[in-house]
Parts: sequence; C-alpha cells; structure tokens
Amino acid sequence: VVRFDGSNDYMTLSLTSVSQPYTISVVAAVPSSADRALFDSNGCGTRFYIRKDSSGKLAFGFGSEVVDSGTGPTATFHIFTVIGNGASSVIRMDGVQKATGNAGSNAFSTLTLAAYCNQSNPAAIDIAEFIVWGADHTASISSIESYQNAKYAVY
Repeated sequence: VVRFDGSNDYMTLSLTSVSQPYTISVVAAVPSSADRALFDSNGCGTRFYIRKDSSGKLAFGFGSEVVDSGTGPTATFHIFTVIGNGASSVIRMDGVQKATGNAGSNAFSTLTLAAYCNQSNPAAIDIAEFIVWGADHTASISSIESYQNAKYAVY
C-alpha cells in the first residue's frame, strides 16, 4: 500500500497515452475530507480524474464531470472502477454502478496521485492497487471487482 499523508505528499507519473475506451480500477482508502482527488492528470490542460467534490460526493471526468447523486464514499477502502467511453462513461464503487454519463473523451496520460492536476489539495489516501486497461471491460468488470474484493476484502 502506498500512503499519502494529506499535507504535502503526492506522486506524478508520465505514462504512455491511452485513448478511450479504457478501464481504470483503483483499490484505495479515500480521504474523509471533501474536495480531494484520488487521482488527476498532471497538468490541468487535459484532465481525467476521480475525486470527492466540495460536497463530498463521488465525481469523475475526462473533460466533463459526472457526479454521483448519492452519498459520497466513506474514509475506508473501496474498489473504484471507471469505464472511460465518452457519453457512455461509468463509475462503479464496491461492485455497484454509482453514475453514468458524458464524462468527456480525454486520453489517459500523465498522472497525479493524491492531489489535483496542479498538485493542490493533497489528500490523505492509501492506494493498494491501480490498474489501467486500454479497452472497455464492461463485460468482465464483475469478475475483476470480485477478484479485487477477494484479495482485499473491501465489501
């Protein structure tokens, strides 16, 4: 597990660009604070992220933002799975679809973990697993999440 302390820790990475559709799966303990990113782009020009918005709700975006209307995630480990596929983008948490909509069409490239794209608002986050597939894995997402749940006992 990689632990970020929420005061000044974050990690930036340069990655090979992955165009949509793609699937991202993250096993992480999110911060109790609102307005914090699990991950974001590195540089704010072409964004892609999962975050808790200013009201604590789960939000994701790849150029546009989609927000879950339910209660935001608690400060425990969760399995977050995102399908980035333009107008058909989806976010799931702990095996349950939380929101769907047009999240934009940005590619997945540079990455900031535990902070926003400009390295602001560092988040107290523990990340156990972070996987990116360059394909839409909607058909096998339940199997992926079941495997991760068996490995980490999240839900």
